[in-house]
Amino acid sequence: MNPRQLLLPVYRSLRPVVDTLHLNSIARPVWAMLWRSSERKLIRARQNDRLWWLDPQVALGGEVYEAATVAWLRSVIKPGMTVVDVGANVGQLSLEMAHLVGATGRVISVEPSPGNLRFLRAHITANGFDDRVTIVEAACCAQERGELILEVRGSDINSIENGPQLKGLGLQRNPVDGEQPAIQVKVQTMSLDALCLKFGLKIDVLKVDVEGAELEVFRGASTSLAKYKPKIIFGFHPFAFQDSEQARRELEVLFGAAYMLVENSSGMSRWTLQEYTVRVK
Repeated sequence: MNPRQLLLPVYRSLRPVVDTLHLNSIARPVWAMLWRSSERKLIRARQNDRLWWLDPQVALGGEVYEAATVAWLRSVIKPGMTVVDVGANVGQLSLEMAHLVGATGRVISVEPSPGNLRFLRAHITANGFDDRVTIVEAACCAQERGELILEVRGSDINSIENGPQLKGLGLQRNPVDGEQPAIQVKVQTMSLDALCLKFGLKIDVLKVDVEGAELEVFRGASTSLAKYKPKIIFGFHPFAFQDSEQARRELEVLFGAAYMLVENSSGMSRWTLQEYTVRVK
């Protein structure tokens, strides 16, 4: 075992204190220094009751990641299914999907951010899922194929980015992000319908988390929704829209055209910043 592996439980045990005292700005750089990039290797870390090989920067996030989403995935994904992960980030949910579909299943992980892609590829390979996971370096949107500008927060294009956002779609930044430096990079785009056609997909389960571009994703998925009626979980980001109620109504119309219905776990008519599932009526 790499002796630095022992640092992970120490950091995780101190995490509640660090969070309470608002010391993350100090703790994270110290952690990064201990795991110098020139020597960085993946480490064995437990997350959501599974052991994965993860980058130390990802592992320090804790033993629980997107618990509600993981629970939903575990309830609907069966061996042999085809699952699409739109907005795969660094691959933590793609790993869960790959485990659940088994050797006879298939996962398509779609991610446009250069930094996230680097971690995503490393995680998929290190955990032995190259046989069932296909990584697509693109952003899903309404247009069948094209290019858009992706805005990545920070000054390092190769770092992990949890909130990259597509420009040119009229989306607004989350106000809690404040003013931050950002890098703009040109990325390829592909609609979900085009993705299904290219890879011959019959989607069983679809997860979408794209920082406000969810309406664009579903605008480009009308044929796939109507034809395959996959089980869906998606994040809704009301801050990204000038009129979030109009966005909600359009999404409901898009799903309704495919005879699908959004399940609102909160019971509220107005959608908030959370995840929603979609089922066949």
